[in-house]
Amino acid sequence: SPKMFIAYINNLRFQKKKTDNALKDLTSSYLSKYKQNFDGLVALAGIWLSKGAINAAYRVYYTIKKLYPIEYKTNFIVRLQFAECLRLNGFQSEALCEFRKTFESFDQGEKQINEEFASYSDLLLGFVLLNITIGDYEMAEKIMKCGVSKRHSLYKLADAELTLLKQGADSSATGRVYEDCKDSKDNPLMLALAIRAGKLSGNDTGEIEGKLKELLNGKFASITAVKEYCELSAGIIKDSSKECLHNTILATIMNKSPDTGANVYEALKQVYMKNNCPSASDIFGTIGSLGIKGVDEDNVTIIINAEAPQIADITDDYAKLAGIADKEIAAMKSGKIEKTAAKGGKKKKGGKKNKKDKKSKGGAASGGGGSAANVKAGPKPKVNYNATPLTERKKWAFQMADSLPTPRARDVSSWGPGEVGDFISKIPIFGLNEWYGNKFKE
Repeated sequence: SPKMFIAYINNLRFQKKKTDNALKDLTSSYLSKYKQNFDGLVALAGIWLSKGAINAAYRVYYTIKKLYPIEYKTNFIVRLQFAECLRLNGFQSEALCEFRKTFESFDQGEKQINEEFASYSDLLLGFVLLNITIGDYEMAEKIMKCGVSKRHSLYKLADAELTLLKQGADSSATGRVYEDCKDSKDNPLMLALAIRAGKLSGNDTGEIEGKLKELLNGKFASITAVKEYCELSAGIIKDSSKECLHNTILATIMNKSPDTGANVYEALKQVYMKNNCPSASDIFGTIGSLGIKGVDEDNVTIIINAEAPQIADITDDYAKLAGIADKEIAAMKSGKIEKTAAKGGKKKKGGKKNKKDKKSKGGAASGGGGSAANVKAGPKPKVNYNATPLTERKKWAFQMADSLPTPRARDVSSWGPGEVGDFISKIPIFGLNEWYGNKFKE
């Protein structure tokens, strides 16, 4: 029966060395026999999320929400998992909306609520990190006080970040952060925090800096948002790329007195007290006086009631999807992960897999080029439409449209971000077509 079969799979699933067996049974047997079974989908999504196949997991969570809306709404653990999957895929506003709705659904007065929260530590700490990223530090602290495990590595990461932000001028507090973070061998974020804390508290950080540089030049070299954060924390670079709010705040704090972080904390606290979905103007109108500005508004503004982006199609061929997930997991383990910098409500730049762009058979991506690697679009150009008469702009648009062939579906299905970016650059958007194409490649 499906109940006994899924019980057997779940028994395997939660044994570390037998997760792969559970995954194989799910994709090759259970879900092929019991099509779109709720329990099977929940198990499959959970395994892929835990293994880092976040794109494949997203497809399954979206399917669950679409096919089982009532079961989804009443299953808090699945909702938290989907919110974390949204966060990891770069859908920042959507993740924030789902996290908030789910967190508010818990009965905070329940006697055993802290025990329940402790069992959700992995997911709730993802919510904490998201709040730190957007500058809602008070909410991050509120969640951390709700029973999440203090032994969890993400708790230590979040606690260190908030401590250095609020108490950067307190040598005893920064000294504690240094001791907590200095022995992290494989986590560049923790090592970067240790270096920052060590310099503030007067400790020798030379050996840790060597470890950090080795990681940043190796497995984490292509994850530019993480690399930038670490280099700013360690004092290797002075300025951020201004692609995300968090790194831009960090750059300002590192270049000013240690108490600047406390001022940022209080300023953003007032912003989120007034509006928990602030716009870029709300945020920079408050912290701009501290020297924090210049970040693209799309990367800062939080979209109210953002919904999870639709997937192209809902499939029940999970054996085929498993092959895609395996490649995603392999790419993650090898460190071939593309750079990411979160946008408010939009997907992060690029995917998670640093796959080479597939060559298009169609005519849109001319020359077979279109690689998205290391493309920088730069700031959005300001187009002076008055400088070119409307008749000339129309003429240009018609010429562009005539020269842009309609690609075939089978060709588009094999395109990577480079080919799609090339196609966008040929769409007649006067003065901005090339910028939009390069922005997509980013």
